[in-house]
Amino acid sequence: MLDELRACPQVALHRDDLWPADESFGDADTVFARIAEWYGVALDPALKRCFFRFAGIMAHWSADAGGRELSGEFTLCDLLSLVADQPPDLGVEFGSEFERELEPRLRVLDDTRFAGAGKLTALRIEPDTPDPELWFFDVSRGFFKLDIDYCGYLEALPLTKGVHGWQYLFTDVRLADEAFRGVLADMRNMLDVLPGLFPDHDYTALTDRLAQRL
Repeated sequence: MLDELRACPQVALHRDDLWPADESFGDADTVFARIAEWYGVALDPALKRCFFRFAGIMAHWSADAGGRELSGEFTLCDLLSLVADQPPDLGVEFGSEFERELEPRLRVLDDTRFAGAGKLTALRIEPDTPDPELWFFDVSRGFFKLDIDYCGYLEALPLTKGVHGWQYLFTDVRLADEAFRGVLADMRNMLDVLPGLFPDHDYTALTDRLAQRL
């Protein structure tokens, strides 16, 4: 994913980094066992198929493709550090009861700390939930449950490259509504530009998802 961004002449990388695996963390079996022992969270062994072996990966980028501008960002860390982290402070103390109950259970999976876009994706960590829910937070619109799991998120990211708001394609919203007019324009722009920048990828599934949300 980083190699593709770095090799694309239309992409300007403002920040990018890849932190190698910490050998002391161990393999997938070891990490899952430690999460269960230290934090009381028994994750589904099926999630080991997408074990993220790096300590972290991030990129903040923008692109100009024939006058069509696009930008994105992602920041991921290893699963053990993710579960061990503190919940995000999203300022929901005056929000709904559901939001106040949800926030302490969240651990940030991906965020936009450098662009300051006010968006992040988090896992809902519960001791009795082996396959954690994914929740997308947009400071201007609130919380949205994603209809993909942890592995699905890691599979979608190399396609989207972290374009701001791509997670809306995996939420139960109607992007044709007036409240999402800006998001719809961004998603259409993303699916017009990315296939030209990264022609080796098939964007059919994302195009279908956009159509389903109109």
